[in-house]
Amino acid sequence: MAEDELIYHYTSLSGLVGIVRSDHLWATDIRFLNDTSEAKYTVESITKIMRAQLLKKPDDNKSLLKNLAWIWERIEWGSRFFVTCFCQKDDLLSQWRGYGRLGYSIGFDRKVLEQLGMQPPIFSLDAMSYSREKLAEEVLQILASFPDQAPMGETLDDDHTRHLEAWMSPAFSELMVLIPKYKHWTFEQEREVRALHYYDSGETLELRESQLGPTPYVTLPWRNEKMSAIRSVTIGPTPHPEEALQGVKDLLAKHRIDIVPEKSESPFRW
Repeated sequence: MAEDELIYHYTSLSGLVGIVRSDHLWATDIRFLNDTSEAKYTVESITKIMRAQLLKKPDDNKSLLKNLAWIWERIEWGSRFFVTCFCQKDDLLSQWRGYGRLGYSIGFDRKVLEQLGMQPPIFSLDAMSYSREKLAEEVLQILASFPDQAPMGETLDDDHTRHLEAWMSPAFSELMVLIPKYKHWTFEQEREVRALHYYDSGETLELRESQLGPTPYVTLPWRNEKMSAIRSVTIGPTPHPEEALQGVKDLLAKHRIDIVPEKSESPFRW
């Protein structure tokens, strides 16, 4: 199998055991991830791009852009994006440092994940982008594809605002898709691939404990009766590598996962 067909989910001991036992991955509400700028970063970046464009045509008081920017800055972003994070590289030292003495990297076949009933528009699996220039380019393309004129009253009361929101919903929809697909450039080393689940209000939310309190998540399958997406398990640097290796072998065998785990090649010492 080509290396680029595998993506790697780094996790703790409890994460590994939970994934193996349940046949599912957890996709967490994007607002509860470790990166405090998640979602906010892209929303604020889009706002800055709009403001910069407005400065180029300050006298166009009835433009779509002016209306769109005004509403964009005032919306409470309640859209529920749930994500599972992967990396394009196995055995990455920066990830091991984040998970301590018992960290694991699970290699998944991305094509199998995409075949397990998780299809667009509900699900997507894409490499994250860290480029501010690319984000600006995408935003400008979206704005340019819509009519320049929008109805604008003397005042923006609630009724008129709702009318504008409905009128601009195509632009909003395309811009919102960008929100969970960009991260701050300082995270580029992670080379993240993100499984993104668009939450439907009819779905049942699960809740787990975290440092942020009750944390919402949904479950995404990684295997069924016919196929399995797990292709490898790497055990991070640990003071007790042989015991850790044997324990993972037993865990995988118990749950009928026919792969041989490996130890990290990193010489990192705790």
